[in-house]
Amino acid sequence: MELSTSNTEEEDNFQSRKFSFRFTNDMLGPLTANIQLDSGLSKEALEISYMEDLYFDFKRLTTEVPTKVYEEFKKKLQNIQGIEFFDKKNMAFKCLDDQKMLSGMPSITMDFTLASYTHTYTLTANEYILRVPPERFKIETLEKVCCLTLVPHDINNEWIIGATIAKVMHLKMALEYSRTVVGTILKKK
Repeated sequence: MELSTSNTEEEDNFQSRKFSFRFTNDMLGPLTANIQLDSGLSKEALEISYMEDLYFDFKRLTTEVPTKVYEEFKKKLQNIQGIEFFDKKNMAFKCLDDQKMLSGMPSITMDFTLASYTHTYTLTANEYILRVPPERFKIETLEKVCCLTLVPHDINNEWIIGATIAKVMHLKMALEYSRTVVGTILKKK
């Protein structure tokens, strides 16, 4: 049997946009990205540098962000009128109408550049605020419980992206002779 060596257009497209990853502490990364925040959050005030190191750990639901970034997101969530927190430590609260609840929350935009390709992904409140079963917090009266899946990370300029990003992107990977992991991050359509 003869193996074909011709590449399809999709394979060529993948090869031209691949990033090289390595594993660090069982995570993919680091990958360097330019992080932008909206809703009046200043990169300077939050000590976000031009390029930040991102790691991907899809076995966890939470996304770890620098502590100052977490505190600002937490403050924005606590300032939304009508939210009843029943577990402030875990930022769990009774879900409201999505539009009302999410409208004031900032987005996190990540720009990855490789050669001439730029990949941009935006995490909105739809990705980092999730509905969870009430049993998780041992509460029987609430039907809809929401939880902030951002948690503080004590290393500035380092972000650990959890599985919630899978709502807006997917990662295609291939192993090259068991030593280098290569992949491309693609937007979901």
